[in-house]
Amino acid sequence: MDRKLAKTTLLVVGISLLLALVGNFPRCSAQNSWSDDFSDGNYTGWTVEEGTFNASNYILEASGDPGGIVDWHKVRHSSQVAYGNWSLDMYINGSEDTLFYISFIADSLFDWGPSLYVPRNGYALFFDTEGPTRMTLELWTSEDFDEIGIWQPSAFNGWQNITITRDFTGAFTVSVNGTSRISVTDNDHTTSAQFGWMSDPWSAIDNVIVNELDGYNNNNHYIPIELLLLVGGVAIIIVIVIIAVIYLRRRG
Repeated sequence: MDRKLAKTTLLVVGISLLLALVGNFPRCSAQNSWSDDFSDGNYTGWTVEEGTFNASNYILEASGDPGGIVDWHKVRHSSQVAYGNWSLDMYINGSEDTLFYISFIADSLFDWGPSLYVPRNGYALFFDTEGPTRMTLELWTSEDFDEIGIWQPSAFNGWQNITITRDFTGAFTVSVNGTSRISVTDNDHTTSAQFGWMSDPWSAIDNVIVNELDGYNNNNHYIPIELLLLVGGVAIIIVIVIIAVIYLRRRG
């Protein structure tokens, strides 16, 4: 075997090893997805920070005076999804002045200002019926927040279905009852550890579904499967061509 053929053989081996590594890259697809419809009558997996919660009616209700400085109930659930789909049904008593926070991406949760239960380094949906009725998408740091999207309906009352999506480009879409209301792109935060809910009394949530996008995770950077399949397919073609060249040269 001449030197050129030896080099070609080493190249084939190297590409084969690369394909093997790609094939065994740690997959994060759906491993962090979770859901809770409270159909078992309890809220196991949730941690109450303040207030009183009840799931005996197969929904998670915040009821009564939580006994804190302000009348807010606070609860959280472990959630590592930063790119994906979040869906839940929420009940807001529109006849009362109501504040309602869904912190769907958060490194942690903490009390800010007058005991607002908000994400530290993350994103939250804020619903307000005290003044002009509004829903805002908020970007939180460890110190403060920015409103990066807002929708002002005429009213919020009763059960509403909320769906949030975030793709690998950082594009958020927030829909209410199936209609898109906020669309914005932001990539300030790319990790999550907690999902939190804070509200005034007599609110509720149900059918919480959190699905992670298919992809691969390398130090919290996601690579779409389609791109990996494309790169892998090209590499396989290269290997086949090289093997064919070697075979033809050896026959010649």
